[in-house]
Amino acid sequence: MNFSSQEIPPDPNAQPPRLHRRRQVYFPHLSDPQRVDTLENLARQVAPTFDFFTYSLLAGALLAAGLLLKSLPLLIAGAAVTPFMAPLLGMQLGLAAGSARLFFRSLGGLILGVCLVLICGIVAGLTGYPLEWNPIPLSAFDFKLPLDTILIMMVGVFTTTVLFLQEKSSARIASVASAFFIYSEISLCGIWLGRGSPVNGIQPINLAGLMILAAASLGCIPFIISGYRQA
Repeated sequence: MNFSSQEIPPDPNAQPPRLHRRRQVYFPHLSDPQRVDTLENLARQVAPTFDFFTYSLLAGALLAAGLLLKSLPLLIAGAAVTPFMAPLLGMQLGLAAGSARLFFRSLGGLILGVCLVLICGIVAGLTGYPLEWNPIPLSAFDFKLPLDTILIMMVGVFTTTVLFLQEKSSARIASVASAFFIYSEISLCGIWLGRGSPVNGIQPINLAGLMILAAASLGCIPFIISGYRQA
């Protein structure tokens, strides 16, 4: 039996198996290469970066100073430097597309950013200045999110997600709303901890947790509508 020695030319569009496996990090259960490439590309875009942590630290310092001094310019500056909430988008994409690895990676990055803001608040609270200090009422003291706060934050979440999916750079501006409300509550919690009143810090940390939960669960809706849902 004779075999032809002529080699079959390689397909220029074929993807090497090893490369394909290496790129399929967050969606190993999918078999459609085009869908995998799209989702993996989105996952890389929402990865926590050094800039995210740097701006979280800077925003935390400005927000803590603004809360302590009751300075509106400092609060506005803190809001202006809040980072693009890429980890929050990653959590939304992970929920929509069914990737636990992406969800927990993004959650870990967001927790680290929150911890940096919390540390800034604790340091500010440890200064003990001013002596007679009461927090600015950013939210209701009876553990009820005011309607205007939750509406503004959720509008910011949905707008950020939609603009991100449209590849608009203005998504970074829209994310200021969610970042400001979450980081402000975290900063307030840190100040209370630094001033030796952890009981008063329970409410703001709970509010921040509720905001993150609502943003992640409801914010995944635009991803689902756009087709980035679990197959």
